[in-house]
Formats: sequence, C-alpha cells, structure tokens
Amino acid sequence: MGAGVWGVVEESQRAVWSFAPFEQVGPLRFGMTHDRAMAAVDGVVAG
Repeated sequence: MGAGVWGVVEESQRAVWSFAPFEQVGPLRFGMTHDRAMAAVDGVVAG
C-alpha cells in the first residue's frame, strides 16, 4: 500500500503493542466488552 492510503510515521513514533497468548494484544484483553475495547483503542489509527 502506498503512503497515500495511510499516514506514514517514523518507527520511533509508532505504538508498540505487546502480545501475551490467550491474555492480550496491545491494549486489548480477551474477554473485554465491546465498549471497553473501543475505549482501549480510542485514538489508535490503522496503518
């Protein structure tokens, strides 16, 4: 995908998401309600 589709940011400006199997991916924890998941990723931009 080209830079026109999503904004391209420097590596140092990208969010780092951790992964714990069967527990969480970034700010999302398995078992969260939809509302809590939406609040956890508020402001996160795809890309």
